[in-house]
Amino acid sequence: MRRASAVLVAVSLLVTQGSLAAASAMPDAPACPILPNDDVWHSNIQQMPVHPLSDTWLANMGGPARLLHPDFGAYPYGYQLQVVDS
Repeated sequence: MRRASAVLVAVSLLVTQGSLAAASAMPDAPACPILPNDDVWHSNIQQMPVHPLSDTWLANMGGPARLLHPDFGAYPYGYQLQVVDS
């Protein structure tokens, strides 16, 4: 009886949650000084050379070991990659 009650409560909670709100489009910000049109983040990198260790890094991202993971979120941890000339 307890299991049936728990299932009934769980189902009723799921049904009453409703649907998720749709994401809204990003607003236009033509005067935004953070990323102007000539900023490096707008560069087309399709024809740029791939770093020699790129395959190794990609092979170690995700999977069961999760030896390396990209952090693009708001948390203050992760890895930084800085390539410098020798």
